[in-house]
Amino acid sequence: MSEHRYLVVHLLDVLQSHRWYTLGELSDAVGGEPVPSISARIRDLRKPFYGGYRIDRRQRAGAPARSYEYRLVPREECGAAPSRSVRARPSAAKPRKDGDALALVYAQQELDAAHRLYNAAMDAIHAAAGIPRDGLAGILGWIDEARSAMMSRPTEPAPPNVPGVPEPETEPEA
Repeated sequence: MSEHRYLVVHLLDVLQSHRWYTLGELSDAVGGEPVPSISARIRDLRKPFYGGYRIDRRQRAGAPARSYEYRLVPREECGAAPSRSVRARPSAAKPRKDGDALALVYAQQELDAAHRLYNAAMDAIHAAAGIPRDGLAGILGWIDEARSAMMSRPTEPAPPNVPGVPEPETEPEA
């Protein structure tokens, strides 16, 4: 799963308290991620793909200009008209299920876990066969080695008096 989806989940967990946070406070709460990343993930949470959450923004009282704080609006309040400080698209104000973004992230986590299991199994198979795991080139090399080993193996002649089986050709010795 991409790193920013994990950050979206952490950010959503923090914002579920519905209190006001500055970008710096959110950055500290999710492990010191850069402030521009936090801002981008807030924009993501407003998109329908991540649940279309409504996140209010206001200028912090007594703080310098352009110092804002953000709050996740509870779903019960989403029907009310957004304040002027909200920069939300119409789709972001539409109530959606709380689990939309999390369901996508958890599905991606399960897919990542399945990929890790697959890769571990393939590593074990290649290690047991004694061949490097280097994609199609490695597989084709292994097939060529197996084919040449089979071709160099001596063949047993067919038992005599078997109808329909030709006698093997023998090469004249030099």
